[in-house]
Amino acid sequence: MLKIPVEQYLKDLAAFTWVQTHHHMSRADTNICLVKADPALFFGVIAFNVNAATRYLKLYNTSVLPLAGSTPVARTIAIPPNSLVNVSFASPALFDKGLAFSLNTGIADSSSTSVAADDIVIDIAYR
Repeated sequence: MLKIPVEQYLKDLAAFTWVQTHHHMSRADTNICLVKADPALFFGVIAFNVNAATRYLKLYNTSVLPLAGSTPVARTIAIPPNSLVNVSFASPALFDKGLAFSLNTGIADSSSTSVAADDIVIDIAYR
């Protein structure tokens, strides 16, 4: 297997113009998901919450499945009750290890309380 330096990989990654989307509908748990196990650029997310309470999308800079409540959180995005949020960046955020997420009911990084099934739908744009 050919190995290239991370710097070159990121330079090559930035040269592409395509963006992928990861679609996810919440399950009745913390919805831990590894979107990409390699360096990633996070362009944004569209999220809809049908629950009557705010829910939180936690993003992790990791190449392995995170553990909700234990793995350090890179970013937290609040999804207000009965609302759609569209978060995007003029310059994408770099996740140099990989991109993963979880969904839960608490704002604290240590929160690991599950959300309900079919309460949240998210579409993450990344490269």
